[in-house]
Amino acid sequence: MIKVGIHERRRGIKFSNRSKNITAKNSLRSLKQRAFTLIELPVVRKRGFTLIELLIVIAIIAILATIVIISVANAQQKSRDAKRQADLKVISKAIYIYYNDHTTMPINRTPGTSYSDVNADFLQELSDDGLIPSDPKDPLSPARRYWYYDYGKAGSPLGALVFAYLENYSGTEGVPPSCRPSSGSGACRNDIANNAYCMCNDY
Repeated sequence: MIKVGIHERRRGIKFSNRSKNITAKNSLRSLKQRAFTLIELPVVRKRGFTLIELLIVIAIIAILATIVIISVANAQQKSRDAKRQADLKVISKAIYIYYNDHTTMPINRTPGTSYSDVNADFLQELSDDGLIPSDPKDPLSPARRYWYYDYGKAGSPLGALVFAYLENYSGTEGVPPSCRPSSGSGACRNDIANNAYCMCNDY
């Protein structure tokens, strides 16, 4: 009887321990599941751009492209204007030298102010004397031109004018060292803002 009781008690203890182990394992598993639930990462759902987002991106690209185009255009205009001013300064100095050598201005072969670089013989006397390159032209000729006008000796202190129209300027005084000798009419007038760049050659 005593041996049987001891044996049964041992079996009971083993069964109790086994139950405790099972209970502990279940508790641990439950804790793990809860912990996993708490730290579960959000699901990242892949989606495409909406129509509004695409339109916004396209609008931004269009604005940036417009800014770049305008900046490039302004830079090109300034570059052409710089060449015009440099060319007319050279022509004006050549006219002074030519007058000192020949006591006359280059011939204005077309009466009035219509003598320009579209004429094949434009300021031919200056190029014949080696004072300027042959056939000087505006960077955008024939849409824009270099113009020459000989006022003549009698009754006028102005002598001759060479002028061009700038793309990036408008005013009444002109870009130094240009001149604005007249009012009421003409390209180089000083009473109305315009974009003429004029070089005066007095006798």
